[in-house]
Amino acid sequence: AEEKRVRSAQGFLLRAAASPFDDPSGGHSSTKTRWGHICSEPLEERPSAGAGAAAIATATVGCATPSSSSSFSEPIVLKLEGMTLQTPPRARSVQQTLVANLSLAVSEGDSLLIAGPSGVGKSSLLRAFAGLWTDGGGRIRLNRSRCFFMPQRPYMFLGSLREQLLYPQVGSHTLTDTALCDVLRLVDLGYLLERHPLSDTKDWSSILSLGEQQRINFARAFLRPDLQLALIDEGTSACDPQNEANLYKLLGHRLKSYISIGHRPALRKYHKHALWLKRRPANSADPGGGSVLQPPPPALLLAMPDFEREHAEWVEGQATVS
Repeated sequence: AEEKRVRSAQGFLLRAAASPFDDPSGGHSSTKTRWGHICSEPLEERPSAGAGAAAIATATVGCATPSSSSSFSEPIVLKLEGMTLQTPPRARSVQQTLVANLSLAVSEGDSLLIAGPSGVGKSSLLRAFAGLWTDGGGRIRLNRSRCFFMPQRPYMFLGSLREQLLYPQVGSHTLTDTALCDVLRLVDLGYLLERHPLSDTKDWSSILSLGEQQRINFARAFLRPDLQLALIDEGTSACDPQNEANLYKLLGHRLKSYISIGHRPALRKYHKHALWLKRRPANSADPGGGSVLQPPPPALLLAMPDFEREHAEWVEGQATVS
């Protein structure tokens, strides 16, 4: 299978098998075939940045076994090993394979933008990283206690402004009110303090706009100095360009690593690499009247300058065809 590798000076390595689809039946099985579940395991803490990281020599059913070891100059914060991701099974619905046999390692200090058209599986992939989707096979390794999932619509609840900022550790007493006020100003929400003391209890989902809620979510991340990785699913989609730029600049300075989904081209400048998911082919009918699950297209793993060039060429080619 063709492989595409990208390594940066920071030690970032991505690897994905482009084809064939690693289905034991060769891509011609019934869509009812189940591979099992993705195995989630914590990463081992490394004592030093120069120790390197070796590929794991085992994999769960349906996934290729890594055949080589990779060394990194920085600690690894996320590692996928032969991961295949499928949509959850539903009655009278075709179970789709979104990504097949993907191996990926993100080192500390790096950033990845997951790109592709709507509906291709970007959010599903991020949910798999967060442990919310598990159908498929392979392994995901990360320390979830040091990972923060940031959905497009953040969770807001009836409680004090202080509790919104401390979520999910609402009972924490380690942060001072001064620190909470400072982080609100940092994300351009200082004006809230003119109307609401930190103890003010409200239904914040009905008071704050979605853009303000998204900035609250970034404030939550900035209040967690132990975080290794942020998973951001269109987490600035409701923010104006100025606030979005401010949040990502802060993210680059305050958080070690992050993976984002977003459609705005302006986001590219804040990411070092791109995972480009293309539209998978439609299912075709088999002679028995059922559906045959088609192999998903390759996931292209590129340094950001290469992605921008190849994406521009692809857009130009699409315009020529149409």
